[in-house]
Amino acid sequence: MFGQRCPVATSVATAANESNSLGETAMTTTVLDVVIVAPDAATAASLSELLGDGPCEAGQPRIHLRSLCSLGEATRWGNAPRPDAMLLDLQVLQNEGSACSELFFASLRDTPIILVDDAEAIDPRVRATCRIVADYVQRGQSSGPLLRRSIIHAVELQRGRFALQQSEERYQQLLRSINSYTYHVEVSNGRSTSTQHGPGCLATTGYAPADYAADPFLWFRMIHPEDRPMVLNHLARLESGEQVAPIEHRIHHRDGTVRWIRNSAIPRYDAAGQLCRYDGLLENITERKAAELALRESEADLLAARDVQQRLLPHQAPVLPGLEMAGASFPCETVGGDYFDFVPMLDNQWGIVIADGTGHGLAAALLAAELQATLRTLVHTYRTPAKILTLANRILLPSMPDAFFITVLFLRLDARTRTCTFISAGHPAPRILDARGRLREVPPATALPLGILENTTFSNGPSVRLKDGDVALLFSDGMYEVSPPGGKILGIDGLVQIVRRYRDQPADEIIRRVHEEVVAYGRPNQPQDDMTIVILKALATGR
Repeated sequence: MFGQRCPVATSVATAANESNSLGETAMTTTVLDVVIVAPDAATAASLSELLGDGPCEAGQPRIHLRSLCSLGEATRWGNAPRPDAMLLDLQVLQNEGSACSELFFASLRDTPIILVDDAEAIDPRVRATCRIVADYVQRGQSSGPLLRRSIIHAVELQRGRFALQQSEERYQQLLRSINSYTYHVEVSNGRSTSTQHGPGCLATTGYAPADYAADPFLWFRMIHPEDRPMVLNHLARLESGEQVAPIEHRIHHRDGTVRWIRNSAIPRYDAAGQLCRYDGLLENITERKAAELALRESEADLLAARDVQQRLLPHQAPVLPGLEMAGASFPCETVGGDYFDFVPMLDNQWGIVIADGTGHGLAAALLAAELQATLRTLVHTYRTPAKILTLANRILLPSMPDAFFITVLFLRLDARTRTCTFISAGHPAPRILDARGRLREVPPATALPLGILENTTFSNGPSVRLKDGDVALLFSDGMYEVSPPGGKILGIDGLVQIVRRYRDQPADEIIRRVHEEVVAYGRPNQPQDDMTIVILKALATGR
């Protein structure tokens, strides 16, 4: 790492790994790593012997030595730790020239250097060049203990400087992070006479207290022009003795940016009840204002998305002889991943679709909208729900994110015979109540949700012919996966029981009542999933 070493002191090659890092203000290090840079091995050996001469003082750290023979070697540190101190023979500097010396000192920015030479005092020109020289030792006039003390003192001094620098940097960082400061305004005869600004004003406004003292109107000029009338009105009310609420306005920071601040003032009164001063707090609320703006924009986008989604849902159910139907979707967020649809199919058939995308929110809503568009396109070409879902799965899967899927219940209705043929892609099967409120037997038929496997092939499910008074219930899992705190989940049976109570009502009224009771069952908990329900009623003959 350091090139060819002098033959002196090579037994201490691991010294750098034993020394502690800079930054300690007390000499708690037990071993100091010291490098000797000498013009030859003999000079290095003499310095090494000198350091080892005489007893060490109690509490002094041990000194491990490394020896290098040129400045070039001393600049090739790479990732190796820097030494704690360096003994540099002045002859090496004189031998190797200024360019090499500058590179040497640049590589040792934080390492104290003790110069060794024969002269009584260091040449001032050398002192100017060696900017990080900590001490000077005259060869032949120094004992081992004196040289050790010089090294230890240089290391302690450097560590103290480093700790002070770190403390100053932390203070400056703390000062820059302050987002508020206090100010005090003296008032006489209802007019401000003097103002004092706390030190935090530099971080908040970019101006120091001295700037405000030198320019009494600086506080006003930095206010955004559009906000000045509001601030002046606030100030007039405050100086009249009125209790005023904090105001929020913009200022021009010294760096040219616009900042938002919150200005709060507390009036102080003299013994006669006259306003004599007020103490204020200026807070930088720029980040909060930016977050509020982003939230408003996000809410506007979500409201627009909700409007689009609501427009995609059926505005009214088809009117068919002997049948009545209605549907509704209640997202738990602004937009939802559930949807339902009534779509005309070939051969005068009708498709009733209810679907539930993974999760809820905007991503699920986009997935549901894409499915709706796909199904509305396919029903104009294909007759069976099985074929339509098989193709829809192949179309949608490549564009669906990982871990996303969508469950679908597709019911094909022949209105002339009131026959329903349905197929489920991972969705709860419909429930059918007869005129007396009893559940009719519906053979289960389900397959994987859309978006799981590309080669999924769906088969047509069972057919059920509705009788007078039958009520068919289609629903998403949000309609029954509700529960009060610590209570039992409503469940499908509980949902059916609610529908049973209102089965004689019109379809849209059944939906309204059922939704109200489901939400009430889970209170005070709010719904955690989208809720979608479709009711299909077979009216009594002659009605």
